[in-house]
Amino acid sequence: RPDPAPQLDVGWIDRTRPDPDQNHSRSRRGVVHRAKRQHLISGAKTLIPDSLHNSPSSSRFTLEGPTRGRKPDGWKSLGQTGCACQSLCMIDIHDHDMTALATLVASGAVSPDELLDAALARIGEVNGDLMAVVRVAEESARARILAKLPPGPFTGVPFLLKDMGCEAVDIPADEGSRLMRNSHYPVDSHLYTRLLKTGLVPFGRTAIPENAIGVASEARIYGGPARNPWARDHTPGGSSGGSAAAVAAGIVAGAHGSDGGGSIRIPASCCNLFGFKPTRGRLPDGPYSGEGWGGLAIEGVLTKSVRDTATLLDAVMGPDPGAPYHAPPLTQGLAASLRSDPPPLRIALCETRLDGTPIDPGIAEITQSAARHLANLGHHVDTARPQADHHGMMRAWCD
Repeated sequence: RPDPAPQLDVGWIDRTRPDPDQNHSRSRRGVVHRAKRQHLISGAKTLIPDSLHNSPSSSRFTLEGPTRGRKPDGWKSLGQTGCACQSLCMIDIHDHDMTALATLVASGAVSPDELLDAALARIGEVNGDLMAVVRVAEESARARILAKLPPGPFTGVPFLLKDMGCEAVDIPADEGSRLMRNSHYPVDSHLYTRLLKTGLVPFGRTAIPENAIGVASEARIYGGPARNPWARDHTPGGSSGGSAAAVAAGIVAGAHGSDGGGSIRIPASCCNLFGFKPTRGRLPDGPYSGEGWGGLAIEGVLTKSVRDTATLLDAVMGPDPGAPYHAPPLTQGLAASLRSDPPPLRIALCETRLDGTPIDPGIAEITQSAARHLANLGHHVDTARPQADHHGMMRAWCD
């Protein structure tokens, strides 16, 4: 069932004690730390770890986590971070999902430029610790806003791309590898084109393990591992860990990811987000490839609400020219299905690893609690485990 709609409130920041040591540049879009902008936000450049750590005030800021209920220890709002900006009205992206932010834009309560300002300011505050965002392309994002964004379900909402896939002419990628550093693309991928038609404003890329293989998002090219906003000594998961950390920390309300063996679902679990792996062939993968990992790797998103993922997937799903296969069309859209109860479903509950060995007791209890909840909703839940040569599969995959 969809999450309840968040309240559409705007956070006002009243800062009355300027810091004379901070250097600021004023514009109609607000006040920004010039010291951070010169190395964090300059075209489509990679964020250099040394520059991040040398930022004069990067250590002063604290982290935000997912909304709804509780926040990580040490969380502070944008108005408590110690920034010297005075009387600056700023949206706190952390408090809204993508749908709510788009509603604010449509109502005129906030502009796309102001949302982008908020996202960039949040990068300056937390990214030195998190290493979630590894490339910022502000200039192309500003140009897209200036050229007038198309009407869509997410018009004006800032968005980040994983550092692999979703190829974009205006946002190069490193793919987590020094071998692939600063890869440029001659044409946009079909998925990127469809994302733009929803009105989103992509403005950067997020950390992954090298070549997106692994469940911890750390690669030598970034100078350090991506960290979890809930606990900085923990991983945000992988391989879409940078995207998950960026959403959980309130940099953006949603980000691109992809999933072969859990690369959306693992980070979503680690960072308290919603992660869903679509059926293969549901989303376009061209023109650079017809499928990923033989159909195992699927594009997708990480968000803070079920409704955001459903609405976004509805907007971008469907075959693209030259696709080797595609998933059959849905009888109704994913977002429409949220407005009605499904018929009773047959659900298999696996209480162990796929090879039958036990899982952590805490995770087992959470899984069983979810199964009980599904049963109370009228679904049929049975304990089962797929029978296959799992060890042989892993040897074939990893050796």
